[in-house]
Amino acid sequence: MAWGLAVRQAVRRPADSLLAVLGCLVGTAVVTSSLLVGASLEASVRDQAGARLGPVDVVVASFSP
Repeated sequence: MAWGLAVRQAVRRPADSLLAVLGCLVGTAVVTSSLLVGASLEASVRDQAGARLGPVDVVVASFSP
């Protein structure tokens, strides 16, 4: 039943359907690219810190309860 409604609305309003699909594609692209940039930046900062500070003997970590 839901598929029939979706198809019927897509046929009645093709521009709205196209804009909805494009919006989903753009949203997915934005989320994916932000995750990719964040991971790349984190790796770059970690590599730069390792190159400038040299080998690390002790790691200090904090855990919140």
